[in-house]
Order: sequence, then C-alpha cells, then structure tokens
Amino acid sequence: MRSAKGQRALRPVLCGIRTVWDAVGDGAFFCPGCGGDRNYRRLTGRRRLTVLGIPLARRGETGPVVECAACCARFAPDALDHPTTTRFSSMLREAVHTVTLAVLAAGGTTSRTVLETAVGVVRDAGLDDCTQEQLYTVVEVLAADAGPGTAADPTAEACGPALAIELHEVLAPLAP
Repeated sequence: MRSAKGQRALRPVLCGIRTVWDAVGDGAFFCPGCGGDRNYRRLTGRRRLTVLGIPLARRGETGPVVECAACCARFAPDALDHPTTTRFSSMLREAVHTVTLAVLAAGGTTSRTVLETAVGVVRDAGLDDCTQEQLYTVVEVLAADAGPGTAADPTAEACGPALAIELHEVLAPLAP
C-alpha cells in the first residue's frame, strides 16, 4: 500500500507550472520552522509552463527565498533579519556589560563591594576575563566624557552621553 504522497507521485501531470531553483548564497540563520540555528540556501527561481513534464514556456522569475537545509521549508528573505541563538547570546552578554557600566556610572565606583558584585554579574553573563580594574577604568573614561548632553534625556544626565548612546545601541535590538 502506497502513501497518499506516493500515489500522487505516480499520477502523470498533464500540465502545470514548475519552478526551477538556483542557489545564489548560503549561510546560517534561525529557522522559524525548526526553531533553531540551521544552514540555509538563498534561492531564486524561474517558473515554466510544463506539459507532460516538458518545459515549454517561461512564466517569469520568482522572488528570492531562503530554504532551510534541515526541514526544506522556504521563507521570505526577511527571516535572515532575526539573530541566530549564538548572536543573540552575544548580544545579551554585551547588554549586561553595558547596563552594568551604566549602573556603576550612575551609582559610583567608590565601594569595593560594588565593584566585586559588578564583576560577578558580568562574569556570570559570560565575560570571564572581566576584572575590577577594567570596569573601573571604563567607568572613569565614560565619566570624563563631558560631551553635549540634553536635559530632556534623563539617561544622558545620569550616566553621560557616550554611555547613553552605547545603551541605546546595545538594548535597541533586544527590544520587541
């Protein structure tokens, strides 16, 4: 007994439209179908009118698509805009480091306990080579930056304009 797909495969198709795909690129992406980091192929296609399986006439080009190598599902190219889990975890590490710097810049680095706690938080996020001296130096450099801040931006007032820009750059991609 054949499956329904097998029975359909045996039926002759008198006429139809067939797409011939050409691979134009590849890489890694987060597959919405599989739910994980997978390899992909970027494809462009040409549609053809077929009669008895023989291509007779061109029917135009298709837009580019992204095909998952694991599940073979096809997605629009904007699926490549979503970060992979590896990239997302590095973005979270950078965000923890930047938020820690902002908290230290706003609250001060005079206490050794505060610096030890900040280093512990940054190390727990995955930056194992972070030291108290590095955090202290970066906070002092950011505090010395007295660039033009605006009174309308409370973040720039609390931690300085350079750190406010850095916070915006790091946290904006993580926001929905």
